[in-house]
Amino acid sequence: MSSVLIVDDQKELHDILKVVVQPLGCEAEFAFDGQEALDLFKNNSFDVVLSDISMTPMDGISLLNEIKDIDPNAIVILMTGYGSMETAVSALKSGAFDYIQKPLKIKEFVAALKKGLDAKSRGMVSRPIAQTSQRTIPPFQASENCYALIGKNKQIVKAQQQVDRLIKVSTPVLLQGPVGTGKKMVVLTIHHSSSCNEGELVAIDCSIADQETLREQLVGSDGLGGALLQRANGGSLYLQSVESMDQELQSSFAKLLKAIGHEFRLICSSEADLEEKMDKNEFSHDLFYRIALSVIQLPGLEGRMDDLEDIVRTIMDNSSNFKFDSRKIELSDEAFSFLRDQTWSKNLEQLVQKITNAVANTEDRIITPEVLQA
Repeated sequence: MSSVLIVDDQKELHDILKVVVQPLGCEAEFAFDGQEALDLFKNNSFDVVLSDISMTPMDGISLLNEIKDIDPNAIVILMTGYGSMETAVSALKSGAFDYIQKPLKIKEFVAALKKGLDAKSRGMVSRPIAQTSQRTIPPFQASENCYALIGKNKQIVKAQQQVDRLIKVSTPVLLQGPVGTGKKMVVLTIHHSSSCNEGELVAIDCSIADQETLREQLVGSDGLGGALLQRANGGSLYLQSVESMDQELQSSFAKLLKAIGHEFRLICSSEADLEEKMDKNEFSHDLFYRIALSVIQLPGLEGRMDDLEDIVRTIMDNSSNFKFDSRKIELSDEAFSFLRDQTWSKNLEQLVQKITNAVANTEDRIITPEVLQA
């Protein structure tokens, strides 16, 4: 018989849920607050813990953290009565297996409990998003070809720090920024620098994929996951231009992510501000809070002019010239002034193309504005 610990400060709810869980073959223990629940957890074995968040003296998030310290693989489902997605995100970040909203709907409660029991029976790890990989991962350093993360710009430094943390954990990542800011470079860096590199990086551009095909590949005809998810197991799934999903698919994919356990890192990118689209009901709230547990914002090139010389030098070092060692080619001061005066509608992508072409075509060791304009 499965054992369940239910934590809530309302006795009436205890009485209701006792009746609900018995037909499922569950033996239930009840606690009125986090401290009482923690004492029970220390002295008993439970397959699933379901806890309210709003309690005193110990709230549900604190209880979750204490339980995870004792058993990192514990299945903990939190219940929130505030309708607060921020609270739900905090719960998932702390390692909650799932969350459900109060007032409870019995059908949703039973579904969440069954999913937790199934995960426990299959030995599925309920990994805290902040849990590090078993293997040691060195601190992040921007690779020679990841121009998106080179420099000392305030936003870039923040992005570097985020990537440094993310390569050690399995948190879903959302990359946002204008076209050409190097989101794909960051995706490759996160995948290849983390434990996910042992699996495949599966990528699809949602802006050009047929929506029905995309639905089949992601959600599957049975709603339990399509071929892309299966391929990504053990690796990373990258959804480019995720804002291009139609709203029906957004809803279906969010439900799928909530309903199933998955063993891949989910990375999404968008040129749009998804919070703004969400506020306008143009993007699913449920999907946003499933994919945006960590958001990296990449600035346009015009906001990175202080880093221009470092970026250009790195691009040149990775370019080639028929006559010179590219590492010995320089840009004149006038050439840098020319670059700073340009409009960069395609940002980093446009700069890489311009510098690569200039290095390839220059017949002199010093690149002038005339070479850049050719």
